[in-house]
Amino acid sequence: MELLTRYILKKYLVAAAGIAFLLCFLGWLIQLLRAVELVTNKGQGLGAMVYQSFLSLPEILNIVLFLCVALGISRTVRALQFSKEIFPIYAGVGLKPFLRSWALFIGISIVTSLALTHFIVPATKYLIAVQSDQINADLVANSSRPGRFTEVSSGLTMMIRDRAPDGTGLGFFIYDTRDPLRSQTIIAEESQLAQIDGVLTVRLRRGSIQYFTYATRKMTGLEFDTYSLAVADLSGSNSAASVTPNSLELLRKSGGSPLSARDTLNLHLRNVAALYVFSMGLLAFLMVSRPNTMRGKSRVSIEFVVLAIAVIVKVIGTGVEQYVFRSPTLWPLVYAPAMLPLVVSVPAVFRQGLLQRTPNLGGTG
Repeated sequence: MELLTRYILKKYLVAAAGIAFLLCFLGWLIQLLRAVELVTNKGQGLGAMVYQSFLSLPEILNIVLFLCVALGISRTVRALQFSKEIFPIYAGVGLKPFLRSWALFIGISIVTSLALTHFIVPATKYLIAVQSDQINADLVANSSRPGRFTEVSSGLTMMIRDRAPDGTGLGFFIYDTRDPLRSQTIIAEESQLAQIDGVLTVRLRRGSIQYFTYATRKMTGLEFDTYSLAVADLSGSNSAASVTPNSLELLRKSGGSPLSARDTLNLHLRNVAALYVFSMGLLAFLMVSRPNTMRGKSRVSIEFVVLAIAVIVKVIGTGVEQYVFRSPTLWPLVYAPAMLPLVVSVPAVFRQGLLQRTPNLGGTG
């Protein structure tokens, strides 16, 4: 790699890394505030709160990576414009060092994006889900105070009247409205925690279950002598099972057979993140790569234009993704928003004369 190419590539990386650090730090602060619930409502320590917020960093980086790449390119080239370094480069060797450094930078960014979406983000999502499941299970198992109603999760309230010296709960009560079709009330004289086939359960004795169906406005019920509830089901703690595994796991589970429509859509959604990186990186490069004497004063910053385009494209992409989620067979549509910057980029190559060795230096920006 020639010295000039390495010099420009380093500037790309430093600028993009600085923007990524700032955006990820702001995103981490938001996640940290959301995780305060672990301390205030679920009795967890600060370590659990910080751990869960840090696990969200790869997903935050994955979301903002295309924006960091685009702004990193525009800031680097504009800095070269202001420092007047760009003019001797263009006059001496032309556009080649910029193209080489841009290609290397985009290649590194695409590999980073693919690694995040296909492997790192699914792994951290799974770890967050496992921790959340464990916290909810602990809340059910240990946090219920005698004589106090405890909201275990949204729509689920539990209480025990008292505890025996051996830990047995006396006077067990649950009111569950999580099912949109009916509510249920469970009452039992005794409750005990037990491990059944490795599953933590609440074993109830001498009680009854009452169901109220909203559509018919009727109450039904049954009585039991012994009844077992899995703590994970009781607390709604099954989020780990719903996390989509990494792409290799998806392909391995298919066993050579075609993937389901939902899994196919997930794979393409992961791929499209890299396309956002490429298309916005190309657009940003073409918007600023033409040398400019800076004689005129632009009223609108190039970085602002790049940011506005990136936000608009991403908003459109999010809307398309939500639509395709309802019809997974329409997965090719998720690539369309990410290709929108290319529609602007290709004509810009010819309009600005960027393929010429020595572009016109008399424009204003």
